[in-house]
Amino acid sequence: MGWPLSAGVVFFALSAVVLRSKLARMIPRNIRLASAVGIGMFLAFTGLQTHQGVGLMAPAHRRWLVMKR
Repeated sequence: MGWPLSAGVVFFALSAVVLRSKLARMIPRNIRLASAVGIGMFLAFTGLQTHQGVGLMAPAHRRWLVMKR
């Protein structure tokens, strides 16, 4: 319980002194976009799996993943 509270306090302090936006702008645009795409692909992959989401993808014996019919 202590770590999330301390992380929240640090994030709030960075936001209060406008340092957070300066730090965010220091990250190159390509890396920010690639991070957003990677997170989106992970969420889509998780949502399409059989056991966790809508069930459009299932594990296969010889392949890592297949589309269900």
